[in-house]
Amino acid sequence: MSTSNGRSTTASFAARLVVALLTAAACTAIIVNVVFLQPLSSREASNTPDPPAIRHAAARNSVPLVSEIRVTPEDPIARLVAAGDPLVRQIQTELQGLGYYSGIVDGTSDAPTKAAIIAYERASGLSPDGKASRRVLDHILYSKHIAEAARFTASTTAAVPSEDVRKVQTALNGLGFDAGPADGVLGDKTREAIRAFQTYRGLPASGVIDAMLARELGVVLASEG
Repeated sequence: MSTSNGRSTTASFAARLVVALLTAAACTAIIVNVVFLQPLSSREASNTPDPPAIRHAAARNSVPLVSEIRVTPEDPIARLVAAGDPLVRQIQTELQGLGYYSGIVDGTSDAPTKAAIIAYERASGLSPDGKASRRVLDHILYSKHIAEAARFTASTTAAVPSEDVRKVQTALNGLGFDAGPADGVLGDKTREAIRAFQTYRGLPASGVIDAMLARELGVVLASEG
């Protein structure tokens, strides 16, 4: 009878020991998981690449707004005109109207502009330096005003004969350019003859009697004598 009780006690003790060991193992596993495995899983999850859809959305949202704005480049000619010197631009415009300048009116004092200014200065008896100065512009405007006033006066009153005009008319008629009678009056027929001669000699066809025209015709003007 005592043997049977001893065996029962031993079996009961073994069972309790097994349960205790299992419980301890379970607790140990929980502690290891909490302390070591979960932080490691979080770090691995942070290093895991995002899915393609998420990466694409993030890249699209991170693009600066300014990169989506397209700026149309300004027309280079318009930019030059806007940035040009107003004085140079006005001189170019006036010389273009007189037939001395054929380039772009951009306010830039470039080689064609300087060449046109020199041609005008020589034709007008000025000292040629090619500079786009106020002196040149004032001379152009003054000469333009005088020419307009002369045309207006010629249309209302009788023109006063000029010896210079008579010399030019005589020289033009002698070269075969019909300037009309050598009466010293600068009329339309004489102007047309002057323009024809200037075109023939490669001069600006201004129709005006100036120093360059006189030299080409071989006459001496009273203003030069």
